[in-house]
Amino acid sequence: MPSPHTVIGPIFAKLGQLLSTRSDLLPVEFITELSRLQDRVTPPSEQDVVHAMERELGVPSEDVFQTMSRTPLAAGSIAKGSAPYWQTERDTN
Repeated sequence: MPSPHTVIGPIFAKLGQLLSTRSDLLPVEFITELSRLQDRVTPPSEQDVVHAMERELGVPSEDVFQTMSRTPLAAGSIAKGSAPYWQTERDTN
């Protein structure tokens, strides 16, 4: 089963996270479901992250980073943190 984040997208995931804290606005059934967006969001795949990064940078990731950890340091509802090491002029000569 796909995660709620995958189905509804990042903007609505953030809105759901916000609304999950507002039991004065929504019935408890909604709050319970929306609360799942607080800590049960599947992080994006490594392939999706690399593709997005290369699209934004306009070059292959190997041209920018010497290495990149395959294990994320952290993941959130709309981002994932890794530990890349930049290529430097010294490394490419």
